[in-house]
Amino acid sequence: MNWDQLYGSALKIKSEASWMLEKLQELEEERKAVASPFVEARTLVETLHSVASGEVLIEVRNLFDVLVVAPVAAPPPGSDPLPTPSVSAERIVRILDERTRPIGEFIQELTSTDRDGRLGMLLMAGMTGVFTATNAIAGELAEILVGET
Repeated sequence: MNWDQLYGSALKIKSEASWMLEKLQELEEERKAVASPFVEARTLVETLHSVASGEVLIEVRNLFDVLVVAPVAAPPPGSDPLPTPSVSAERIVRILDERTRPIGEFIQELTSTDRDGRLGMLLMAGMTGVFTATNAIAGELAEILVGET
């Protein structure tokens, strides 16, 4: 497993979500109004940013601790047991799926109804990087997910 790739991809998701939030704010300020699609987009992207900044990085760290640290270090007395590698890997994949899928569906809605072309394009641009990073994470975790089922 390439830890740099895994951790770097998790950080890429956070970075792309930050970029989308910045661009959403610029677009909102340019229009001088906050329409319903912007509120929905901001809520979805803020949720993605939050999990990318917290839960995903924690699970990557748990995975690192289980696979790299635990085999060479004794756990501190009284500490909670670490989850198995497959549990952490499944959590990472599930968390990302739960947060990216609604944004993808919202983009489809925006572009199919032509509600707001610029908003849809902005989200597509940011989510391209997110989906690329998500696929890289899934690729790094594939051996764990397939190997322990």
